[in-house]
Amino acid sequence: MMFRNSVAALLLVSAAVLPLLAAPPVAHAQSGWTPRAEDIGNPGKVGLIFEGDWTTDAGRLRLSRDGEGDVDIFKGTLWTGDAASITYLFEDLRPDASGGMSGVWRRSGSSERRRVYFALNRTDGDRFVAGMEGWTGGELAGRRGYDGPIQPDGPSPRPSPPVPQAPIPQTPSTPSPAADGFKPVGKFDVRLDRVVAEGRYWHVYLTLRNAASHTLVQAQGVDVRLEDSDGIGVESGQAVRARPGPPELFGSPSPITRPGRTLPVKFVFDKREGASPVRILVTEGEHEAAFELG
Repeated sequence: MMFRNSVAALLLVSAAVLPLLAAPPVAHAQSGWTPRAEDIGNPGKVGLIFEGDWTTDAGRLRLSRDGEGDVDIFKGTLWTGDAASITYLFEDLRPDASGGMSGVWRRSGSSERRRVYFALNRTDGDRFVAGMEGWTGGELAGRRGYDGPIQPDGPSPRPSPPVPQAPIPQTPSTPSPAADGFKPVGKFDVRLDRVVAEGRYWHVYLTLRNAASHTLVQAQGVDVRLEDSDGIGVESGQAVRARPGPPELFGSPSPITRPGRTLPVKFVFDKREGASPVRILVTEGEHEAAFELG
């Protein structure tokens, strides 16, 4: 009797398991994950999120830490994988507290460097979009992981010849204000709209206009310095929504600005007792625009 019961139990288990072994595997779509706000605001965590291999609309991209220690600087290599086998290099990528990384990019074999800004998707941490100065393909979009053909782990051993570039007109160091109030400051033109006291903060409202020939992401690369009547200057690189009240970060996806279009932003500074703002300096790399306050 015990033997018959054991055989019967074995047959039941076999009947349940065999169809599972014979059935083909089922692919399950992976849903995106939302990065935490505290991670987005931590440059060290932002760098870790970007680190690794990505599939882009131009080919395989690998982002990795550049150097040792606690320095949050990254580099990247983009292999196009096409017949031309062009390699692009990303250098001096520095994570920021806005969920992005700014740096420069160049074609392998060329010394000409142009600006780039990677912006992480706020609702799907496995996706990003990058605004690249001079990139003919517009924006570079990517998703985490790479399942295409294997690419070499380093730049092409045979550098591509540099591509002749038209000379870039130099911006005067002290440009005169335009009739509409905008001043050139690099890839953006900037206009100071107002400076107001709200609680214990100074709120500086600006309008940025895309002066480049490609789409830009948020206020990439723009820093603002507020100088007060005591000669003290404070800098901020955190652009927030241009709304009255407490600072409010931009949502996801990050706002983009097409050539010729504008983006209103706000920068927030602590008030110092007995001091008032006298000058606002907007910088973008080596470019700057100053606004004197009456």
